[in-house]
Amino acid sequence: MRHVYRTALKAAFLAGLAAGCSVAPAVQYEEVVKPDTQGLPKFKLQSSIIAIDLKRDDKGVPLAGGQMVIMSIPAEDPSGRLYAIRSADQLGVNTRLQMTPRENNLLISSLGVEVEDQRVATIQQVAAFATKFLAIPALWSTSAAPGNGKETKTARVAEPFPAIIDVSRVHLLSEDTGGETQFAGGRLNNIVPYSIRYGPVEPSATPRSQFNFAHARSVYIYSACRDATLVFEHPAGRRHSATVRIADPNFIETIALPVKGKVSAQSACGVSVSSDPVKTNTTLEVLNALLDAAKTVRDAEEAKRTAKSGATTAGKSK
Repeated sequence: MRHVYRTALKAAFLAGLAAGCSVAPAVQYEEVVKPDTQGLPKFKLQSSIIAIDLKRDDKGVPLAGGQMVIMSIPAEDPSGRLYAIRSADQLGVNTRLQMTPRENNLLISSLGVEVEDQRVATIQQVAAFATKFLAIPALWSTSAAPGNGKETKTARVAEPFPAIIDVSRVHLLSEDTGGETQFAGGRLNNIVPYSIRYGPVEPSATPRSQFNFAHARSVYIYSACRDATLVFEHPAGRRHSATVRIADPNFIETIALPVKGKVSAQSACGVSVSSDPVKTNTTLEVLNALLDAAKTVRDAEEAKRTAKSGATTAGKSK
């Protein structure tokens, strides 16, 4: 039965492999290219739309002086690429995910994460299993801002405002635009000339075509951010300039998932992480559980061997 003893201890050891490391969430990303029958949480990377309008009163009447409102609004990546996320549980460590999408689209508003550390419990269960069934080989398998409720309306061609610039559809079309400052331009509603300067993405960003989704195991992925400086002249002759933060889905950034907490999308681009207090097993607790499991299984095997030896001796003496 020594092989059973070794098998049980090996299973217990696998449950405690992370004893020397901190517990981390484990997730798996994949691109959705066929019908999904598992109901996995799905999302798209974020793009941005720059919205430009006259500052208006509560009745929608433009204020005097030609004051402008310029903002960056989250939008879905126009490429249409869809991704799924699932927990990739390890033996004794389970990751629970709760994804909340932005209203009326497939952008992530927040991703709740909680890691359940069951390593000590798993080790104890393995030891109990091996003790009770020592003669049986072990079998193992193993936000637009959120809720704005507004539809994008086509601006009237006879009026310069309101207007939008869908940056990923008209300017940031590929990864070639990420490493350096880019200049572009056009006409708002085919009336007002504008120029726009896109700053480079951060050095930590990875081109999407080079990003290894299979290795993104304990991180949250999101579109890289970059600055966009818009300059245009109001028809009345006043020059306007504003810098907004936009998302470029051609590049991906990552941030570590909390053991327990939430990753929330910011209003224009980027994410914030909040962590809650969490109780995980310490290295000493896991090691002690491994030692206790080893002793429990060893004692059970020794008792079985002694009983068998005694029965054999008694049989010979008759």
